[in-house]
Amino acid sequence: MIYDVNALPDDAVQLKAIIVSLSQTNVDLLQSNAELHAKLDKMTAELQRITRLFEKFFNKSSEQLPKDKASHDTTAEEEQSPQTPENTAPNDNKGKRKKGGGGRNPLPPDLPRVENVVEHEVPVCDVCGQLFKCIGDERSEQLHFKPMELFVVIQILKKYIADCPCCEKRSETVESPIRADDKGVASNSLIAAVAVQKYMDHLPLARQSKQLFKRCGVTLPESSMSRWMGLAAAICTPLYELMHRLLLEAVFIQMDATGAKYLDPLIKGKAGTGTIWGDNGDDSRPYVLYDFQTHGKRDGPATFLHGYTGYMQCDANTVNHGLFVANTDAPPLVAATEFGCWSHCRRHFYDARILQPASKEVRDMIGTMYGVERRAKKLSHEERRIMRQNESLPMLDNVFAWCRDHRAKYDLPTDLLGKAIQYAINQESYLRVYVNDGRLEIDNNAAERILRLIAIGRKNWLFYGSANGGKTGAVLHSILASAKRNRLNEYEYLLDVINRLADLPKQAEIFNLLPDRWKTKSPR
Repeated sequence: MIYDVNALPDDAVQLKAIIVSLSQTNVDLLQSNAELHAKLDKMTAELQRITRLFEKFFNKSSEQLPKDKASHDTTAEEEQSPQTPENTAPNDNKGKRKKGGGGRNPLPPDLPRVENVVEHEVPVCDVCGQLFKCIGDERSEQLHFKPMELFVVIQILKKYIADCPCCEKRSETVESPIRADDKGVASNSLIAAVAVQKYMDHLPLARQSKQLFKRCGVTLPESSMSRWMGLAAAICTPLYELMHRLLLEAVFIQMDATGAKYLDPLIKGKAGTGTIWGDNGDDSRPYVLYDFQTHGKRDGPATFLHGYTGYMQCDANTVNHGLFVANTDAPPLVAATEFGCWSHCRRHFYDARILQPASKEVRDMIGTMYGVERRAKKLSHEERRIMRQNESLPMLDNVFAWCRDHRAKYDLPTDLLGKAIQYAINQESYLRVYVNDGRLEIDNNAAERILRLIAIGRKNWLFYGSANGGKTGAVLHSILASAKRNRLNEYEYLLDVINRLADLPKQAEIFNLLPDRWKTKSPR
């Protein structure tokens, strides 16, 4: 209600009534304004969520940002500027700019070669009719393809009988070579092929049975193939356990986790949700280990990492962080030094880039720190530590100083930049650890990459057939992923491991099957 100042009543009671009505109106306006702000905050948070989902599904996963417009304009001007004799080399091969891509990789020299001589009538002289003389040939190589071929090996065991009466043992049969499937039709080579196709190439057993092997005219039941995977995992378990023991001697371990469904007979109507923990060792212990658990609690990694006292790099979720924090009643579950991941920290500022352009300041400073890592990659551990102290440490101080200065400005609970700032401040002590030791890495991306093997496979085989199937997958995934990290042929490596572990004469020889030793000890 609007009152005319010149027409206000002189009566005190009426004036009090007007003041009370204005006060009530003011309260209503403030309440309405607060409700509008709450709706605006909710709409802003929803817009940010939708934007992140849109980018997740339709944009590239890389966090690399485009260059500034000024740099684009400069590049365009340089490309459009006419070439002058001063900045242009002569028109020959040496002066041409090398273009990216293209070219043909040479074919491997160890591939079998088959010569195909193209027959043709020998040319004849048009004048005298004499045949032309061959002076050489032209050769070119084309790579041909032969579909997968299955063949049967008939194993013949010789039987002997004593030809003299003095021998107590009257007969003997040659001992059969030990196989993973001792009484079945599958050879070790077939079992290794099925394992590689499932756990590395992400081909479910059903697809292998109904498509891959069926095209070759062979029927292999899924149940038999599943049993083979269990046999292969049981044979490879001693090597898995050895890599596990050696992993716990690493200077640092990078760890991450992802979900994996499995069939549980006690859960009706849906699959149970388990967790696969991936652990990646440093260069002194170049092994990739997976551990399957039917839950996502910290008991799983605490048991797997029991006794480890080195550095542990992981993201800052509650389960991971709780492993390394002691309480008043008990010491930490894992006696390791936790240090943080700058990739996770940067990701929060990256998510805020659209609605809060101010996050670019922090991203640029973090980018400078990554530039130091690229230049220090080939340096020794001590040289890398010194470079980090001289160049990265001042930038670290700038990042956290910026976060503390801007924390009050972005303090809304739905503000993405505010969440990024709070994450950086909460993790400051862990994010600073890597600059004090040149052996440590700036981020945990290697652990995320090893989980990509699980994530891609999960989209194909969907779930494990049981909790034991999860354990089987963890063992075979570990053997094959470690082979891949050491740049081995996964099939050749797994086949040799199965052949030699099935009949290992000495337990000490298992050390020669470690992926970093196998490539030097193996005759291959």
